[in-house]
Amino acid sequence: MNMHAEQRSGVKKYVVMALLAVCIGAGLWYVQRTPQTILPFNNARDTRDIIELFEADRYWLTSTPGYSVENMLKYKSPDGDVQAGGKLRIKVLREHGKLIGFTAYYMLRLGIGKVLFVGVNKEYRGKRYGEKLLAHAVQELQKMGAQVVQLTTRTDNVSGQKLYRRFGFDETGRDDTYGLVFFEYRPS
Repeated sequence: MNMHAEQRSGVKKYVVMALLAVCIGAGLWYVQRTPQTILPFNNARDTRDIIELFEADRYWLTSTPGYSVENMLKYKSPDGDVQAGGKLRIKVLREHGKLIGFTAYYMLRLGIGKVLFVGVNKEYRGKRYGEKLLAHAVQELQKMGAQVVQLTTRTDNVSGQKLYRRFGFDETGRDDTYGLVFFEYRPS
């Protein structure tokens, strides 16, 4: 091989490496700038963020005194009980590495699914992220065999109730003693 051929080969390798570096950089930039899809719960990545969101919005997310979000995440159980472990599906929505929100859902019994939580960080509310999380939970429950999807919220959670009604949920009852409203969705 002559000296010019070796130089051209070296230049080609350099150009290919430079283009590869630019493409990788552009890809990373795009991923960081594009909203992420809904992801499965990852203990190392998501636990602290979900606990912070949950504690900030505990009143809105549960009416159960002493509810342990830590146990819910650890055992993937609706009530945090190890006996029902693995039943709960937990998904997160992230953008730029920051938790936007999460949802948790499970099959209550044959044909009936339950959305346990739809939580969105305060700074992301009003941007339809809750609707995206709810739609994901309902679709996944349908895939699991749900013909009916249920959820419960507080009577004073007006924005949540608007979301559920807009999505197609119907109010099925109220418990004024505990300040709860029950909703049901029957996919067509």
